Amino acid sequence: MEKKNSWFQFLLRYLLSVLLALAFSTTLAIYFFDINEHDAINQLFLIVVPAVAFAWLFSEFYIRLKNIFHNSTPRVWGSIGTSTFIVASIYNFAIPSESIIDKLAVFICSWFLAFIFSLPTLNSLENAVLENKKNLLIGWLAGVIVAFFLVSVFSEFYLEGYEFFLLIFIFTLTSGLISKHLVGKIKHIREELLSSRWVDMLVFISLLSFVVAIVRDGLQFLRLTDKNIFLLGTDQIITFFAIALFSAPWLIFIDDFVKENGYFRSFRETSAYKFIQDNLIGLLISLLFFVAYFILSSALNQPHFGSDDTFFDADAVAWRVRLTTPAVEDPYWRAVHPLALLLFRPAINIIATFFAGNTLYAASALLSLAGTSCVFLIWIFVKKATNNKTYALLMSVLLGITSTNLIFSALIETYIFSALTLILFFVILQHEKWSLSVLVPIGIAAFGITVTNIAQTVIGLFVTRPNFKLVIRYIILVLTFGIVLSQVHNIVYADPNPLFFLPDRVGFENRHINKITSRRVEVVAREAIFYNIVAPEPIVFTEGLPTPKYWFYKRIIVLKQPMRDMISEYENVIGTVTAWFWLLLLLLSGILFLRNLFSKSSTNKLSVALLLSIAFNLALHLTYGKEIFLYSSGWTYAMILFMALAWQELAKHKWFQTLLMVFLFLLMINNSQFIATLLNTTAPFVQRVQ
Repeated sequence: MEKKNSWFQFLLRYLLSVLLALAFSTTLAIYFFDINEHDAINQLFLIVVPAVAFAWLFSEFYIRLKNIFHNSTPRVWGSIGTSTFIVASIYNFAIPSESIIDKLAVFICSWFLAFIFSLPTLNSLENAVLENKKNLLIGWLAGVIVAFFLVSVFSEFYLEGYEFFLLIFIFTLTSGLISKHLVGKIKHIREELLSSRWVDMLVFISLLSFVVAIVRDGLQFLRLTDKNIFLLGTDQIITFFAIALFSAPWLIFIDDFVKENGYFRSFRETSAYKFIQDNLIGLLISLLFFVAYFILSSALNQPHFGSDDTFFDADAVAWRVRLTTPAVEDPYWRAVHPLALLLFRPAINIIATFFAGNTLYAASALLSLAGTSCVFLIWIFVKKATNNKTYALLMSVLLGITSTNLIFSALIETYIFSALTLILFFVILQHEKWSLSVLVPIGIAAFGITVTNIAQTVIGLFVTRPNFKLVIRYIILVLTFGIVLSQVHNIVYADPNPLFFLPDRVGFENRHINKITSRRVEVVAREAIFYNIVAPEPIVFTEGLPTPKYWFYKRIIVLKQPMRDMISEYENVIGTVTAWFWLLLLLLSGILFLRNLFSKSSTNKLSVALLLSIAFNLALHLTYGKEIFLYSSGWTYAMILFMALAWQELAKHKWFQTLLMVFLFLLMINNSQFIATLLNTTAPFVQRVQ
């Protein structure tokens, strides 16, 4: 009996080794060594010689595999065998071959490789079977969904087969681990939302719908020029699910490894974990905004937009060229952005490493990250001021869906970065303990992006801390570092723009100066207070242009013809109702601010500083600039923060939260239609040039 068993083991060992060896040598000969290019003798040697080598290796490995088998339960072996069989079967569908022998060889190879590479996870699978880890399964499923979209984006830049495999494996594991640890928290959050924070739940659902609408419209526009962009092919989808299934036992293995070595326990004791836990909702909505901004930015910065002033007078093409190509010189030779390249180009180059060197999409990612950070900082500010997460959610979503944040988190320009540094400055001022060593670098960055930003930082600092000596020291530090760094900037990038402290360039900005008239006041009031939040129907020019151009306000001067002075209007019911709603909210914030102006509220100084920052911008743009909406990132954040502080006594009331929620619903509908109008109006022109 023992002799028969030994003969059986002997035959099994060598038959399996030969079968695997032939499968591997055949697969390599067909797909890597062009077997059809050789004559019959060479074809035979190309298969047989490697097969002999593989057979010996596999026969040696069989003994070790047998020892591993005895240390594990049949249930685990069955799980690995079944899952890897399914992986190989799914992957086999993606193989472009009509030969049964070719497909059989690939199937055997892929099954064996998947099986072998799953062996390190055996012990973890044993524990998972015993512990019944449902959260891990749910986390893996959620991770697969997230990974699918990530792979769809990054497969645009990583074209090699092994890169695609690694993308799937890494994203599935990473997303699965994060999702697994979020499952318990989301369950707790869901119960809390259903019981007492239903406003949060409705806002989150509506925001998700808003993001889906923006992403859908953006992808449709992108696919006018590349129908497969951010879209996996059939073979890639099959491969994705095969590798995603293969990653499941590895997710269990890594989760066990992290726990057994105490890494997760140690992480839970860090301030970073506590910060994430306390701001989880803010981080989740910020992630949603990042997705929307990135897709929209990818759509609005395509190379077929070949001239500036396409969208609201923005120099998006000039900045696209300066930030993503070697051509760094400012075509308009302006001095108002003295450190822009020094701040943005290194960041774009770093991000480009994740996009396989593609600086255009890296710039879109940086813009989206800046816009998303603005949203998250509003969450931080309002939560600290009111200790009310529902209210912080409402106000941060409000900023994120404004027409200003939607457009300037997408267009390659400097304005959203100005907003980011200014919000960060006020967030720091909100804390009682701060020092100039923190404020000065932020102030230098704000000044380096646009020189007039120094005014808002000075206003904020002086009002919240009325110490002349401190403020003068701050101004001196920002200006001296600004002067030195602007010279470094021009040395590094070979004089890309004039130095801001040279007098002859100050006069250059006079071409943007306008006379103060009643019409100018009306334009500033509309664009600076209404259109930056609730987008009207844009003015569109198409005649004789390769792509349409959009404005909210435009003066057209044609020789020997009367000047045409055009301003956008709200032309539908949703826009009109939302604008009136916004006006009522503005009035309410003004009334509450005046009522509490002389109270002992700890936030009064911040409110005054924010109001003065708004007033500074309105006064500046009564004379400076043509399309006022272009500059609106510089004060829209201040309006949102001012109103958040003015309304804080109402923040805890459900009726007021519901009121804000209804306004957000209306604003989402209006501004998603606004984005759809821009993309749908431009689409026929893009199709025409293809």
